[in-house]
Amino acid sequence: MRLCERVRSYNELKIARWGTPGLTEATYFLTNDAMSSVSRAANQTPPTSNYVAATYVQLLYDYLNAHGHDALALLGPMPVERSPVGLERVALGFWEQSLAAASALLGDPALGVAVGRTITPRHFGLLGYAVLNCANLGQALARMERYHRLIYDVNPARIEVDGDRVEVRWGVERGLSGQLVDETGIAAVVQITRDLTGESQLVERVCFVNPPPPDTTPHERFFGGEVRFNQPETVIRVPLE
Repeated sequence: MRLCERVRSYNELKIARWGTPGLTEATYFLTNDAMSSVSRAANQTPPTSNYVAATYVQLLYDYLNAHGHDALALLGPMPVERSPVGLERVALGFWEQSLAAASALLGDPALGVAVGRTITPRHFGLLGYAVLNCANLGQALARMERYHRLIYDVNPARIEVDGDRVEVRWGVERGLSGQLVDETGIAAVVQITRDLTGESQLVERVCFVNPPPPDTTPHERFFGGEVRFNQPETVIRVPLE
């Protein structure tokens, strides 16, 4: 059976993982008008310094609070700015520093994987709900590629098909984001794709541009497939079937 045939319905997803208050708002984002708004927000935002969405940074605050730490006391208030089209965003430097501070506090060098796996559609903002409306894996990945700047306005993403495999790739045109930033982002994409498809063993290969940490066990355990470091690009490789 093709992987895209195993994608669960939106209602099943809501019950299985995202059955939290407020998700009724997702129905708005499943309309054509809303997708037009998503497209305008992504395409009309000019290239700027590196930013990430404020909803995405909230993921770390939620993770720390859930683990008994006062995220606001540790990280301080989120320095939210507004993009030219009105989207709330945070400078990449604050995101890097916050992940580093949390990693040091918890003594967890693989914090990025732990945080990324707790992603929900609300942390992906408009993009998260847009992905929920996809009919199959290919459409979900294509939508992530097209609108990823709404969440991660740093290095651009692209999709390449290699036979019966598909790869999502990020280069380093706008600089290196650092280990924790990269690992949080890739873990988040993998987790939300797993939730969409219902496939726990989805990843064939993950590549990072950063050198390997002393212990790669958390990465291998979470991603399940081959994990490479010191690569020229960041890559997620998954089978189409």
